[in-house]
Amino acid sequence: MYAALMKLYIRVRRTDMAATAAGELSTAQHSVVRLLAECDGMRITDMARAERVSVPTMSVAVHRLMKRGYVRRSVAASDARAAVVQLTTKGRAASSASATVTRCTLESWLTALDGDERRALSDAVRILDSLAASERCPTGWSPGDRTTAAATAGRPNRA
Repeated sequence: MYAALMKLYIRVRRTDMAATAAGELSTAQHSVVRLLAECDGMRITDMARAERVSVPTMSVAVHRLMKRGYVRRSVAASDARAAVVQLTTKGRAASSASATVTRCTLESWLTALDGDERRALSDAVRILDSLAASERCPTGWSPGDRTTAAATAGRPNRA
C-alpha cells in the first residue's frame, strides 16, 4: 500500500508542479504554499512540525516565499510577540491553480474506474484524509482563524 500511495503521490506532484507556477516554485516551496492553503496563519514552528523539517529550514523557505510575494508575516492578533505566516493573493492564486490541476488530473484518472471501484476508493480516501488531517494543522486550529495557531501552539488540547 505504501509503495502504491507514494507512486500516486509522485505522479500527481509531478503533474501539478509542471502545470502550476511554470516551475517557479521548488518542491519544498510548493509544499509550504499548499500547507498554508490548508492552515493559513500558522507560526513557523507549527509549519516546520507539519512539514517535518527543522525550524531554520522552514524559516528559509518562508523567507524565500516572502521575497517572491507568495506569503507575508503578520503579528498574531492574540499575541503581539508571535508572528504568523499567511498566503498573499499571489500565494492563494498559486495554491488554487495547483488544486485545480490536481483535481483535473485525478478526475481524468478516475474515469477508467467502474462504479464499485470509485465507491471503494471514495471510502479509502475518507479514511486516508482523516489520518492525514490529524497531523497537518496544529491542535485547536480551524480554517479561517488566523490567530488560533499562534494562540494554541504547544498547548495541550483541553476539549
